[in-house]
Amino acid sequence: MSVIPHIRIAALKEEDFPVLHQWLQNKHVREFWDDGDRTLDQVKNHYKPAEGIKRYIFYIGDQPAGYFQSYLVDEENEYCSFLMKNTLGVDFFIGNEDLLNKGYAIHVLSCFIKEYCEETDRILVDPQPSNAKAIHLYKKYGFTQMAEQIIDGRSHIIMAINLRRTVRAIIFNSENSILLMHVSTWPDLENKTNKHRSFWCTLGGRIEKGEPIETALARELYEEGGFTNFQKSELGYGELVLNLNGFPTRLIEIYYAVHVSTNEIITTNLTQEEKEVFKELRWWSLEDLSRTQETVFPGCIADLAASYLKAPSHWQFKEINLD
Repeated sequence: MSVIPHIRIAALKEEDFPVLHQWLQNKHVREFWDDGDRTLDQVKNHYKPAEGIKRYIFYIGDQPAGYFQSYLVDEENEYCSFLMKNTLGVDFFIGNEDLLNKGYAIHVLSCFIKEYCEETDRILVDPQPSNAKAIHLYKKYGFTQMAEQIIDGRSHIIMAINLRRTVRAIIFNSENSILLMHVSTWPDLENKTNKHRSFWCTLGGRIEKGEPIETALARELYEEGGFTNFQKSELGYGELVLNLNGFPTRLIEIYYAVHVSTNEIITTNLTQEEKEVFKELRWWSLEDLSRTQETVFPGCIADLAASYLKAPSHWQFKEINLD
């Protein structure tokens, strides 16, 4: 598998207009993104700061690569019928011809959503029906088609995906056993775990709007295990698309290693939602976890924990494959 270069996204500045102007004249951009701006002054006027729109330039490695923009979708927007509480519309293109057809676009989209959509519940995109590459990209990321709509005389495919951020804890005791929760399958959850009536998973849950990640971690540890005294370190993040309440939802999960000095577990602080699916908590040895025939999600927990324990002080934050 090829290594994806570092992706950096920054606010569009005055000095970026010449390269943006150059990209907007490229044939592959104008095919689906042609605002009629042919001169540098026209580009400057069109892409100047505007209320409700945020404009970005992104870099792949050390090369300027493309343009990204986002806008709030509200009751006055033409896409208001697809509105959730916090809905953001996004558009982007890779303008640098040397960086086309390398599989970078989905990583740019993922990077933007992780870095700039923390308060967002839904993302909308609107590719043209003839833009097969864009439609394929969005479907691959998890977007679903909502409708086809005529905007400014052009047909657009309206696609959407919901977002949910969660924090997860791989909890170790002094013997380096791991605490997992046995839960029933959520009634609103549709994915590969649905074929099982229950499964084991790490403790953790949703990060509330405006809630710092470490605050969410502490809250979940208290609610689900009664833990208030612990040491923590970041492990990494993973992404997974599930159908929640019948709609595609991309989970962006932040994982922590959490060390506790006690085996005592308190479950009296569970929320009502947690009580509805909770079965039990159990400490697992790494050996038992790696050999179990029971369903554990994600399936990489044993290997991830074993790798971390080899050199915890040298662990580097990484992407975790949750499939």
